[in-house]
Amino acid sequence: MFLGCLLNTNPVIFNPTNYLLPDLFGDFSVNAGASFAVDPDTFTSSNPTEDGRVNTASATGTACPGGPYEKATTSGIETLRVADSDLSNTCNRLYFQWDITSITDGSDVTNTVYKFDISSVTAGENCAYTEMNTEPSPATAETIWTDIGDGTVFAPNDATCKVAGNSKELDLGTNADADVEAQLTSNWWAVGVKFESEARDATNTHEINWEMEENVGVTPAPTLEITYTPP
Repeated sequence: MFLGCLLNTNPVIFNPTNYLLPDLFGDFSVNAGASFAVDPDTFTSSNPTEDGRVNTASATGTACPGGPYEKATTSGIETLRVADSDLSNTCNRLYFQWDITSITDGSDVTNTVYKFDISSVTAGENCAYTEMNTEPSPATAETIWTDIGDGTVFAPNDATCKVAGNSKELDLGTNADADVEAQLTSNWWAVGVKFESEARDATNTHEINWEMEENVGVTPAPTLEITYTPP
């Protein structure tokens, strides 16, 4: 019989056919040649640090206008918008930020899911969900607008957003998983949302009304679900 040690100083007892792992996870046995894995943990938050809208100035034209940009964070519903080119109106993007302090630094993130509720849609188009490199809550509207537009696109050309309904969810993919891992030491993570195409046409104003945390009874409030294995 041989003795080895786990990191917590509890002994691992070996024999030719069986390994006894006491105390750390409760006593259990692993046969020789076999292996075991620790089940991953799940982080879920339906309480964003901040969710909001940033919009351009109002103008006509086939491209979204520039500034001055505005930031709004207190409404129960915010509108993702690309306006009709003949109308003097804004283009809008949305963002969502969560506190991820409770996830241990160095964890292996294997899945990142965004859950949300769409109130109503007018001439809906597909959405793109993008990386945010600047923490939105203290940032200016112009900084947030630019960050949503130039970040890595986690989930491009997604149609989930363009039909109204409750309890929608979207797997943001492996790039989002890697981004969450990179943000663990910063203790926040955020995602931006824009229309896949922001080219303005003369036919429709494209709008999606997004339920925000401030809307009591929303199903669900903007929710981040992360599957991870601690180090």
